[in-house]
Amino acid sequence: MEAMTITPQLAQSLLDQHPEVPALLAQAGLRMPHAGEPLKLSHEQYHRFLEVLDISAHEETLLTYGDITALHGIVPAIFGALAAEDGTEALERFARYKRLTGPVRVLVEPDDTRTSIRFSYDGHTGVLPASGVVIEQIILMNILRTGTGRHISPLRVESPRPYGTALKEFFGVSSHRAAQNSLVLASHDLALPFTTRNNVMWEYVQPALDQELMQLDARQSFLQTVSLELTQMIPSGSFGIEKLAAHLGMSSRSLQRRLQEEGTSYKAVCQRAQQNLASAYLSNPALSLQDVALLTGYTEVSSFSRAFKAWTGMTVTDYRKENRETS
Repeated sequence: MEAMTITPQLAQSLLDQHPEVPALLAQAGLRMPHAGEPLKLSHEQYHRFLEVLDISAHEETLLTYGDITALHGIVPAIFGALAAEDGTEALERFARYKRLTGPVRVLVEPDDTRTSIRFSYDGHTGVLPASGVVIEQIILMNILRTGTGRHISPLRVESPRPYGTALKEFFGVSSHRAAQNSLVLASHDLALPFTTRNNVMWEYVQPALDQELMQLDARQSFLQTVSLELTQMIPSGSFGIEKLAAHLGMSSRSLQRRLQEEGTSYKAVCQRAQQNLASAYLSNPALSLQDVALLTGYTEVSSFSRAFKAWTGMTVTDYRKENRETS
């Protein structure tokens, strides 16, 4: 199962707007499909493409990737958001239907005066590369600005990597370095009515999109089972693929084949489970770094520290410091 399938229409639009895409795909070991063919990418392949963007793309280029002008009619999450009554409903739809076009999770956390939005990768290690974070944040701001007809700015923008002048001008605020990405919006801005709302068209399209989500969830239930089993096994230090397969009642070869069909691998699912455990354990000040390393499957602190830096882009020390400051 592919992590994402870009329709021929969307692939052509992408190529028209960004003629450099074939070269970027080539750098990631991929190829642009022929005219009329969809572009299919696994979890690892899409992650690789975003990593190439991290290295190759300037901020000005990333701003063009977040331009929704040519996308609102062919990307479900964007169409659904713009057809909403206001920004609050737009966020709900964007988060719900985003998974139909890419392995990106959108976490919306509202309170009385503000709402925080975070993006994560639904696969690989769970970490969305910096370019992916930036593009999603840009798309979301463009949805809100297009929907309301107003130049809304967020209250705060957070990212593991600092943003430069071009992004500061786009968002209207400076970015803050943090362990996780976050886009914070004022509740009164999200309550503004959308001039693009379209209930009639949405009522026609929504049932088909919900059916697609049901099919997607059925496929992902297997991965959730694998992840849960790994989360329970990793602290014991014994979580090899043979033992995992035995716990799931299948052979290691069958498990590898099934994971490959789902667009991932044992290594990728395992790393994501380890990262999630590490983040939880590091939030507990009573646990030493040695304890955290052992509980996440590492016998040496140095190996764990290197892995954590690769997962999050931050050192363990910086992560714990950031966690203390935000808790």
